[in-house]
Amino acid sequence: MEKKNIIISEKELLKMPESEYMNAAQRLFFKSLLTEMQGNLKNEITASRANMHTSNEVGDALDLAADAEMMQINLRTTERKTKLLHKVEESLIKIDNGTYGFCVETGYRIGVKRLLARPTATLSIDSKEQQEFHERTEGVSDIGDSKENNDEK
Repeated sequence: MEKKNIIISEKELLKMPESEYMNAAQRLFFKSLLTEMQGNLKNEITASRANMHTSNEVGDALDLAADAEMMQINLRTTERKTKLLHKVEESLIKIDNGTYGFCVETGYRIGVKRLLARPTATLSIDSKEQQEFHERTEGVSDIGDSKENNDEK
């Protein structure tokens, strides 16, 4: 009889001991979570792009200005969702290659609670705090790819 992959609940995930960090059940949980995020983001991006391509017949300059402003807001939102989609896809690759859940800077565990809050996190709490400190005091960061990680805030 073939054993099926059963996705554990968030409650079960949180009860697991540290010694079982990123075991098969945890990886399957996060893969399912990220796959769902990926699908939702793709649908939202597609809908947003379709909405941007529909033009309204506008009567006056005020309407044109309002439409232009809404277009800018939609464009920024779509860009953010697209960046998040790329992070989700990178996280799915990391699950497949066994590096998901580990800090890109230190190699230490990111932690289940942090990954539940931010499934695309690439830095541990300590590394993220250090990055934010450097950004506040010096305006730049040497930790990770600051351009990529700024979206984690």
